[in-house]
Amino acid sequence: MNIQDFIHSDPAIKNGQLVFRGTDVLVEALLLHIEQERAIDEFVEDNPSVSMEQVKGVINFAHALIERKKQ
Repeated sequence: MNIQDFIHSDPAIKNGQLVFRGTDVLVEALLLHIEQERAIDEFVEDNPSVSMEQVKGVINFAHALIERKKQ
């Protein structure tokens, strides 16, 4: 799977900001959640339209980007 399987941008949804595919939940909301040192399980519980698979996909993609920059 690639990142487009997990997130997308549509001008009609949240003014084109990145959201989890099939939802109107902003990817930024996950980042803020992590920044506040809150549990990922709690994010999924608070946003039932977002799956754990989507959350892990976004985190894994971000990690891969960081690793690529290190090389």
